[in-house]
Amino acid sequence: MQSESVQSLPLHTNVGNATQLVHYITRIETRMWNELDERLKQAGTVSMAHYEVLQCIAGIEQCRPADIRATLAISSGGVTKLLDRLEYLGLVARVANASDRRSSYIEMTDKGSEALDRARKLVAQTTQSILAHVSMVHNDSQLDQFMCTLEQLNEVLVTRCWDADHQE
Repeated sequence: MQSESVQSLPLHTNVGNATQLVHYITRIETRMWNELDERLKQAGTVSMAHYEVLQCIAGIEQCRPADIRATLAISSGGVTKLLDRLEYLGLVARVANASDRRSSYIEMTDKGSEALDRARKLVAQTTQSILAHVSMVHNDSQLDQFMCTLEQLNEVLVTRCWDADHQE
């Protein structure tokens, strides 16, 4: 029996499948984020928000705040707030851009790299544990196909190419 705080996703019979997909993706992302954030906090490592920023920095050579903003789809103010906190914790450092004094690069400190390594292991373990209960993950080709579909959806949203009349 399910607890009252954990409910399955309701089927929205009054909306189309595409709209249902958006509802499911949104709820799943929120629940997954919350579960991972809770596990990270219990382990005494970084929060999910900090983990995401550290992942971004680790994946982009000469990472700039604008790169984090674009990659994570968050506001400039949000990036500044997150970087200020990570810098305060000693996980990142701002390094002046020699070719443009108005900007800086964000580098991970040794402490940040260690925190990211610990968080990566816990996120991978938790994700694998959750996905072990989903039948399609037992078949790598189905999972790869699903990931490809999600990547395509993300690309459509990043490029905003669904509507020629769409204005930013």
